[in-house]
Amino acid sequence: ITSWGPDRLDVFVRGVDNQIYQETCTADCAGNAGSWSDWAVLPGGLVKSRPAAIARTAGVIDVFVQGMDDFLWSTRYADDTQQWNGFSRIDTGTALKWDANCPDCSAPAATSHDGSTADVFIRTADDHVATGSLGGSGWTGYTFLGGVTNGAPGTVSNARTTPRWDLVVMMPEENDA
Repeated sequence: ITSWGPDRLDVFVRGVDNQIYQETCTADCAGNAGSWSDWAVLPGGLVKSRPAAIARTAGVIDVFVQGMDDFLWSTRYADDTQQWNGFSRIDTGTALKWDANCPDCSAPAATSHDGSTADVFIRTADDHVATGSLGGSGWTGYTFLGGVTNGAPGTVSNARTTPRWDLVVMMPEENDA
């Protein structure tokens, strides 16, 4: 779920058919109340993971997913065109982890540290955490943060005087055996 401002909520889910669906509230958004749209399919194909959505500025939503090829894919909605641009692969050579027994353990996370850049976090195929950013100059590529994780990353950001994000990951316990 993401919001670009008051009385705007956008909810995204992966359906049983492996497509991404969106439902939007545009007025009186509180609980089950409000003016909600019908569920609509985002154009662009099939995905493996739950979506990570971020409204980095009013009128712009970025959605990130793990594609069927185990790479990061994204799509963007722009209010000026009122349409999604379709999913495209962010081709960086770094594959995401896939575990068929736990598909949500591989989902990317997204946030914005400055209100203009989409920051994305992934669990790599070798269980490391990496981050990359999508902004006006395009994709930055991944920076590896170190450590080993056994779950999908989670992140949150809040407007602060200093741009920052907070990242949470599950770390496997050490085994001294």
